[in-house]
Amino acid sequence: MRCPTITELPPAPSAKTGWPWTEESQKLADAMPEGRPWPRISIVTPFYDQGSFLEETIRSVLLQGYPNLEYIIIDCGSTDNSKEIIKKYEKWLAYRVSEKDKGQSDAINKGFKHAAGEILGWINSDDLLMPSALNVVGKTLGRGRRAAWMIGSSELIEESGESIRIRRPGVINMKCFIDWADGDTWFAQQSTFFTKSMMDRAGLLDATLHMSMDLDLWIRMYRISRPIVINGVLSKYRFHANAKCLINLDAIRPEISRVLRKNRVRGNFIKEVRSGIQRFKEYLKKRIPGVYGKLKEIRTFFSRKSAL
Repeated sequence: MRCPTITELPPAPSAKTGWPWTEESQKLADAMPEGRPWPRISIVTPFYDQGSFLEETIRSVLLQGYPNLEYIIIDCGSTDNSKEIIKKYEKWLAYRVSEKDKGQSDAINKGFKHAAGEILGWINSDDLLMPSALNVVGKTLGRGRRAAWMIGSSELIEESGESIRIRRPGVINMKCFIDWADGDTWFAQQSTFFTKSMMDRAGLLDATLHMSMDLDLWIRMYRISRPIVINGVLSKYRFHANAKCLINLDAIRPEISRVLRKNRVRGNFIKEVRSGIQRFKEYLKKRIPGVYGKLKEIRTFFSRKSAL
């Protein structure tokens, strides 16, 4: 499918402006500069009760101006207004389903199993693709590369969309994964894409993982081939009070340890994971105090409920 133009999509709410509400990516020619057809890119969005962010995510994918997009949406049984939003855009969806699943990893795997693209990626329903991101992805991974993957930069944003800073990938090596929870070596899943050949060799996400399934996949891919790393910003990564990675901070520690053990990645990772989680909490407290305060309120509430 060629991406629709902004005039073909439902109109944006009156209070919304800018990308991806009133702005769109440049429309690409039907063929790449060297004359070959653009590779098909399959993007999967899993979600559950994310009506407040979902439409913005959908528009950021559809308004890429890309000539060969396959967009797949997996609803994990939402009960909010998400279904109404999906109906507005369903004519541009290659596949969608609404049913309960075994978690986010299982939902993403469902999408990948239906994907026919040469290049794959997933974008969660509270994050965004940047304008013309798929142009960069198609050019980078569509040049006859087989088992390949790429990593770009991501703009970290607050719930309101206000920019926090740019997260750029550093040196990617095995130590990067050992130090993953340190806060200095992780790279954004939202800006990571890979070929279908790479996924065929590395395998799908581990559906038993709920917080660190991307780390597990990156380690497996790294052992097949080194990633292509670019500085270009390909996505926006939203930090908000209900984000799973923030609400479940304490659950990240044992799961990262499990991933490193499973993949036989050596290092004093237990100590490093604990230190990294604490540094991340300090980062939230200092850089995003609103989110950190809300997070404390949520955890206090559930602690009291558990004591009743």
